[in-house]
Amino acid sequence: MPEINIMGEQGLQEIIVEKVLEEKTEPEKSETPSKKKSTRIRLEEILAALISLCVILALVWYFYMKSHIRSEIEELTPRQYKDSVIKENQNAFDQELVTYKLIT
Repeated sequence: MPEINIMGEQGLQEIIVEKVLEEKTEPEKSETPSKKKSTRIRLEEILAALISLCVILALVWYFYMKSHIRSEIEELTPRQYKDSVIKENQNAFDQELVTYKLIT
């Protein structure tokens, strides 16, 4: 039964069945003996090892820093905040005064 031709000319097309013959081919035997694999380390292997080492070091550093950095946040009352700002300003002023006296 004819089918609609989608890819070619307009109209209907006849189905043509083609037989594909499989040829069995034998691989050619090389006259040269096969070479042994070299034990040389390739550049890609070195780069892969360096990248994996960097990733491992980054993970160790992350977990080390995570355990040593304080992650608790303390809330200050308005009075405590004001006192801490005044104390910081006084310390900065004293430091500048000492520096000024040393210069003059």
